[in-house]
Amino acid sequence: YIVDQHQPDVRPVLLVVLPREDFQRDDAAGRSERDARVENATAEPLRILGDAGLPASVVVGYGSPGEEIVRCAREQGVAVIAVGRRGAGLTKALLGSVSEYVVKHANQPVVVVE
Repeated sequence: YIVDQHQPDVRPVLLVVLPREDFQRDDAAGRSERDARVENATAEPLRILGDAGLPASVVVGYGSPGEEIVRCAREQGVAVIAVGRRGAGLTKALLGSVSEYVVKHANQPVVVVE
């Protein structure tokens, strides 16, 4: 979506949200595992954005994905939030719980993409 909507002044921020327990493991093995998770989650998006001439920054958050997306967007001063949609059953037929939370709580416009 970001590549398709490319504008010259766009600076994407990729947020990786890890479980809070991962933050509590601060030994070498825990840091290595966190680094691997972040690398795994961001390698392809960073490549795609880089190929399109859109350098992106990576931010790592811990805890509730919805809360972290809203917090990160506020702290990074983003203009628009793009999130994926994942439904789970009839109650989440239109939006997943994370995207629903972000739509309800963010101050910025939110684009939900599949």
